[in-house]
Amino acid sequence: MRSLDFSRITDNLFVGRTPYGKDYEVLKRLGVTLVINMRAEWPSGFISRQRLVQEVWVPSVDNRFVPFNQERLVLAARQAVQEIHNGGKVYVYCRKGRHRSVVMAACILILLGQSTRVLSKLISKQRPIADLHAVQVATAIALFDKAHRKGLS
Repeated sequence: MRSLDFSRITDNLFVGRTPYGKDYEVLKRLGVTLVINMRAEWPSGFISRQRLVQEVWVPSVDNRFVPFNQERLVLAARQAVQEIHNGGKVYVYCRKGRHRSVVMAACILILLGQSTRVLSKLISKQRPIADLHAVQVATAIALFDKAHRKGLS
C-alpha cells in the first residue's frame, strides 16, 4: 500500500504529492485545514465533496515554457497565509511534490516574511526532492518575490 509522500516545511505548511483516498485521513490527523491543489490536470474536488477540509485549485502546468499565473499564485498564497494566521495548517500538492507545490510553498513563505535565500534552504532541507533550480520553479519564485517587494502581491 502506498503511503502519502509529504514533508513538513514549517509547523503549519506541508508539501507533497497528490493525496488519494485514505490519505485525507492522514491530512485530517495532521490538522490540515486548507489543501492547495497545483495540478492543472487534476481538479480532484474529492476534498470539497467530502467536506473534510477547504480546497483551493490553482491549475498550473509543470513546463518551463508555460509560466505560472502570478495572479492565481498571489490569491492562493494570501488565502494560505490567512489560514495559517487563523491557526490552520496548509497542505500543498502537485504530482510528485517537486515543482508546482514547491512554488506555492515558496510564495506562502515569502508572504510570511521569509527571504528567498532562507526559504530555499528551508525547503531544500525539509523536502530534499524539491527542485528549486528547475527553470519554471526558479522563475516563478523570482517573479513572485519581485512583485511582493514592489508591493504588488
